[in-house]
Amino acid sequence: MKKLVVVFMSLAIFGCASPYDRCVAEIQGNARDAQRNYEEAKADSDRGFRLVKSTREYVCIEYDASQGKKVEKMCKEQVETPVSVAPEILRARLLETQKVLSQNRIAARSGNIAMKCAGLSKE
Repeated sequence: MKKLVVVFMSLAIFGCASPYDRCVAEIQGNARDAQRNYEEAKADSDRGFRLVKSTREYVCIEYDASQGKKVEKMCKEQVETPVSVAPEILRARLLETQKVLSQNRIAARSGNIAMKCAGLSKE
C-alpha cells in the first residue's frame, strides 16, 4: 500500500501537475512524513525501546505443479528487532520530531500554502 502511495505522490509531483500543485504536494507530503516520524518516536518512547525493521532472506521450498516436484527458492520476510536505546535519547528524539511536526503543520495550513506557493502557476 505504501508503495502505491509513493507512486501516486511521484506522479503528482513529477508528472503533469502544475508547479503550484507540486509545491502543495511537497508541503503536504512533508507534513505527513513529520506526523509518521512523530508517531514512531512516540511509540518508541512509550515502549522504552526502538523497533528496527529489516528484511531477512532464507531458502524456502515450494511445490511447482508444472514441474511436478519441490523447488528451492529465496524468500524474503520483513522482521522487526527490538533495540535498546537510552531513555534520554528516546525523549530527545520525541521532542525533536514534535518540533518538526509542529512546524510542518503550520506550513501545511491552507493560508500558509497559498503564501509559500503564491508565485507559481496553477496550469
